Amino acid sequence: MAGWPGRPRRHPGSLFGGKGYGSNPNRRELRKRRILSVISRKRPCRVRVCGAAFRLR
Repeated sequence: MAGWPGRPRRHPGSLFGGKGYGSNPNRRELRKRRILSVISRKRPCRVRVCGAAFRLR
């Protein structure tokens, strides 16, 4: 009996994820495994807008 028992593993062609999974290490790992990442990037926070949001809490 040659090889591993059972079915061969299947890998996804692309991966959809939320903004929490959009870090560079996650993207790098997906690229290494040849998986297309469809993950939106976080928008950089503008100081005036974010500061106002914290004051309103």
